[in-house]
Amino acid sequence: MRATVEDLRTEIEIVREVAFSEEQQPKDYIVSRGVEPSATDRPPWTTYGYRQALPKLLGLDVMEFIQGVVDRRGMARVLDVGCGSGRFLDQCKRGYRRYADGLTVPGWNEKVECYGLTACLYNSAELDSVPAGIHMKLGDAQNLARLYYGQSFDVITAVHVAHHVADPWALFFGMYEKLADGGGCFVRGIPFSLVDGEDANLADYLRARYSATVNEPYFDRRYQERCADISMVRRRGVPLVLPLNYAGINDRPLIPRVLYRFDPTVAFQPAFA
Repeated sequence: MRATVEDLRTEIEIVREVAFSEEQQPKDYIVSRGVEPSATDRPPWTTYGYRQALPKLLGLDVMEFIQGVVDRRGMARVLDVGCGSGRFLDQCKRGYRRYADGLTVPGWNEKVECYGLTACLYNSAELDSVPAGIHMKLGDAQNLARLYYGQSFDVITAVHVAHHVADPWALFFGMYEKLADGGGCFVRGIPFSLVDGEDANLADYLRARYSATVNEPYFDRRYQERCADISMVRRRGVPLVLPLNYAGINDRPLIPRVLYRFDPTVAFQPAFA
């Protein structure tokens, strides 16, 4: 007997919970990615910073975009989804030593409010604990709208996070929902593997409707999924309408993945657990 829409949404809630539970376990890869590339004590020896990993927005990298918000409003609210050790946020606050020439770059200090969301609290060699002045929260990135109810942010980043959740477009939907007007979201590595092969059409839709920066979907060598990077600005009074429908569950190793179908006649609604 064919599964009903209600049955599918129940399955989706279950795999979302499974994915979050799995990500609460400590991982053996680098989780201390900061602003600039930095040497590490284990392979691959260098991990890229946010300036290198994230796509530009309106011609600005993420740090330049934050500076623009500070210039206009006097301060900026930054949320890093899947923040790991919180190193990027710590460097926003306190500054960092530039990789290329060793120049010390000052942080924004009281001009930036920093928020980090993670499934598991990590420490790095540079940070003894949660960095001072950073509001760290344990929670499921697939439920941003609920976790930050009543709050909004000027900048939201997610670097190599979306392919660790079961419902990546619920994550993206929540990021846009939590942006303040004129705020920008930056995403690295969100799966674009649609069951009907409409990956390019989804990318074109986001470019045409929201003036999003979307690179051509590429294969992630670790998971063999077609992923893309996105940056978008939230325009006043413009809601995010994603032409996606849930289309089933892909029983991947470790973390099952929700499948989507591109459908211009629908508006995606996440199945919040």
